[in-house]
Amino acid sequence: TPEGPERLKSTSFDVDESAICGRNSEKTTLVEKLCEISTEKRGVEVISIVGMGGVGKTTLAQMAFNHDLVSFHFQRRIWVCVSDPFDPVNLARAIMESLAGTAPDSMEFQILLEYISRSIRGE
Repeated sequence: TPEGPERLKSTSFDVDESAICGRNSEKTTLVEKLCEISTEKRGVEVISIVGMGGVGKTTLAQMAFNHDLVSFHFQRRIWVCVSDPFDPVNLARAIMESLAGTAPDSMEFQILLEYISRSIRGE
């Protein structure tokens, strides 16, 4: 994918957990919350991971994303990075690219959202 302001930055989701110290309890809590949400099917839920830059928020999210229980509970998992400035159209485009392999630059936001919704439902 081209780099630039119109694209979201990506990060690798391969994390060497043996090099991570002191995050096991946070990882366990995050994985439990994700799996609880999956089991209860309550609709859209948001789990925020907040902290100063460099404290390991992305690494923690990657460890949960890659966890076996999370893989088991969710048929589809999509990794996109969200950063400042937040742009919902670019975020939707990145999700669509992950689902379909492509997302036309000219596609309107509402059409992107409809496609994402249908794709996640398996239509």
